[in-house]
Amino acid sequence: MEHINRPFALFPYQVLSEQAFRTLALLIPKTHLLQILETTALPAWGSSHFETLPAGLNDGEARQIRQALASFGEFAAVHQDHCLKASYSAESLLRQNWESRFDIETSLRGKGKKGPDPETRRFLEAALFLEMARELDQRQSDLEADLAEAARLENEFREILGISEEEANPEDSLETLSPPLAAARAHLSFMLPKRIASWLLVFSRTHFAAETFGLVTVNGEVIDGIVDRLEAAARHRASRPELIQFPLAALPCLPKLPAEDFAGGLGAILQTEGFHEYQRSFAALLSNPQSPGGQKALRQASENLRTAIETTFGTASPQAPVMELGLTSFMDLSLAELKQAIDPGSPPPPDWAGRPAPPLLCLQEMF
Repeated sequence: MEHINRPFALFPYQVLSEQAFRTLALLIPKTHLLQILETTALPAWGSSHFETLPAGLNDGEARQIRQALASFGEFAAVHQDHCLKASYSAESLLRQNWESRFDIETSLRGKGKKGPDPETRRFLEAALFLEMARELDQRQSDLEADLAEAARLENEFREILGISEEEANPEDSLETLSPPLAAARAHLSFMLPKRIASWLLVFSRTHFAAETFGLVTVNGEVIDGIVDRLEAAARHRASRPELIQFPLAALPCLPKLPAEDFAGGLGAILQTEGFHEYQRSFAALLSNPQSPGGQKALRQASENLRTAIETTFGTASPQAPVMELGLTSFMDLSLAELKQAIDPGSPPPPDWAGRPAPPLLCLQEMF
């Protein structure tokens, strides 16, 4: 039996919504989330499906980043707007002549010792940026969880009253009194090119960087941005890397069940032949993404997996979005070339030159 023998890392984010956690648990054996300082809260049911990936900061580096975060927090508190924390960071990082926060701190304290070398400075600035972006994502994730809980309670209230969705009168709905509660996804695109480059720089120091890994994202703009960078860099190459893109699986949005109910259903699905068939087909296609037979086999396996999911959790309404997992694979492109196209100012690890670019998986809602 073939197994997916490569680890996958969430890219370029460190926080996932509950819906994404649940869907990825069905589609990928294990996803690792990069950890800078604070550990992302993983679902209690997901210990065998998700794991944190420490960035490998030493004590001095962690202390410097915490001090910088505290300084930005104090700035925001003085202006009575904690959202300014992200804005102030963004403005600072965008300046061409940005002077390192760490050098300023050394100068103000009158310390005579030399500041970090340019490579370490870039790493610290990238780690600081990612940790601030993680805080922004966590606040948004908490908001989405609150809105999902409000929707669940509303549905329960309708059931108690015996009101179906078809019978509900739009004029009597609370939604007519105010715009419907919906979580904005703009935070996923917040300084996305900087986030991608920073993530790869920090990731390059983890132990995963020496392994054959894959990347998974929850924002299609990430894939578009990387493709654009590669096309721009291809003008300086003798040949263009071949791009392969196609959907791997399309699953219904899972119902908003309590965690214990979902965990029980997940356990049942993982034991089905449909799930094992999907795993085998997925592993085979990752080994040879150009295989037409492999693509066809995976499409059939994903349909069987969908049937198993609907048997366990029920059929989604026709209006519900579908969660689609797509693959982007680059032929004749090294990991070093991918890194240089995205972040030309920071050299890739030496061993990346002889390794192929990783497969990029993208999970997103399709209506």
